[in-house]
Amino acid sequence: MDVSGFLNQGWVGIAIGTIVSIGTYIKSMRRAAPKATIHASHELTWVDSIDLPPGLELKFREKSIPHIARGVIRFWNGGNETLEGNLVPQQDRLKLTIPDGEFLLVAIPKTTNPANKCEIQIDAIDKRVANFSFDFLDPGEGTVIGVLHSSKTAAPELKGTIKGHKIKILEQKIQTKARQRLNQRFELLKQYTPYPFLLAGIILLAAPILTNESLLTLLIPKAETTGEYRQADPLVYALVGLSYFLIGASLIWTKRRKHPKSLDYPVKK
Repeated sequence: MDVSGFLNQGWVGIAIGTIVSIGTYIKSMRRAAPKATIHASHELTWVDSIDLPPGLELKFREKSIPHIARGVIRFWNGGNETLEGNLVPQQDRLKLTIPDGEFLLVAIPKTTNPANKCEIQIDAIDKRVANFSFDFLDPGEGTVIGVLHSSKTAAPELKGTIKGHKIKILEQKIQTKARQRLNQRFELLKQYTPYPFLLAGIILLAAPILTNESLLTLLIPKAETTGEYRQADPLVYALVGLSYFLIGASLIWTKRRKHPKSLDYPVKK
């Protein structure tokens, strides 16, 4: 089958038109999208325990601390419209919370635009709460929040209301030594798995276009006695190839960057 004959098939035009329409619709959507990631770990712990090693005592402002955890929270606008800070009601402000212990230190080590006026402060009444605020966030703008706390739960919870929006937590990762080893193996697997699927998909999609007979025609005998072979339906190869390609693409999508490059901290070289 030649290229022009393949493209002139009705289902090909419908498929291309559908893909273009979906892409155009998604691109035309105008909306702010508050997103966040939360990474946390217990510091100075013994193996995978949350407790401090025997014989080690930690004090903060003359107060003994039984546990200490570190958290890095990234908050940004992943949409294509400006996210206004005045959409946050005073009755339900944005905040980080922990179920026990207290926040020891909170800071904003990095922000994409100083004009955003991102601020984080430990609540004056409840030390388990750290209030977060911003003036506005243009598309792609955001901030990095660093916290130290004494809770048994490593990862703080991000709460609060933004009128007309729902905060999407893309990733919440609690780091331990065991999980770190598992994550390293999983990341290695995710790094190389998608490409065989992509390659197989491209080959199967291209076979009916680039050759008069599909690559697997010789493997499909029509009659063993006559030695004849039947031509496989190009639509079958197109659908199977598309399936393989989409599997590979989806695997790559799952390992995509979880936050804007501007929010890398420390800066990766």
